[in-house]
This record gives sequence, C-alpha cells and structure tokens, in this order.
Amino acid sequence: MTLKSNHATQNRPAGSRPIDATNMLADIDNYINTIKQEDAWQKSDRNAITVFKTSGITIVLSGMHAGAVIDDYNRGGISTIQVLEGKIVFTSDGEEREATSGQLIITHRDGKYFIRALEDSFLLLTIKE
Repeated sequence: MTLKSNHATQNRPAGSRPIDATNMLADIDNYINTIKQEDAWQKSDRNAITVFKTSGITIVLSGMHAGAVIDDYNRGGISTIQVLEGKIVFTSDGEEREATSGQLIITHRDGKYFIRALEDSFLLLTIKE
C-alpha cells in the first residue's frame, strides 16, 4: 500500500502528516490541541482535521464553538458522529436528539442532517460512502 499524506496548508504550514497507511495511530488528543491552537479556531465558529481518508471512508475531527452549525447531506452511506467533548443537537427528518461526551449517533439514511453545538464541542465524524 502507498502511504498517503496531506500537504502543508496555510492553516497547517508545518507540513504533511499521514492520512492513509496500512496501519496508523491517530492521536486524537493531540489533534484537538492542534485545532485549539490554530487561528481558524480563534477566528471562526469551527475548525477540523482529516484524520483518515481512503477509498470509501473518511474520518474527520471537527471542533465547533457553541452555536456553530454543520449543515450537510448524508450521501447515502452510513455516518457516525461521536461526541468527544461538549454537547450537540443532531437534527434529521425533523427529529432532534441531544448528544454529549461519550455518545455516538449513527445515521443510515439518505437525506439532510444538521449538527448544532450547544457548547464548545469536539466530534469524530466517520463517513462511509
């Protein structure tokens, strides 16, 4: 397998980090600390890091300030939203569910869903396409 890495960006000029390999260890606490130290976290309502990306699956760590909204489509696969820190409201098909640290939401339908942070929150999003 070929190792895939991201490239340096304006938000992360330090360079690349692996996002796909035969075996990877993702230090989520370190990624949360990275997000909290970046200008994007200080100046906007959210910030995110792609933890893993390969054919058919993407894992993203998303930090959201209280009041921030993710307004996204579930594109037909299975998605999970694991709340690592904080408290959110997940809305799909007019139904709202609150979730807090340690809880996992699983969505298996096509359609639109919303995530709104009730307090500063960190989520691990897994999207299977």
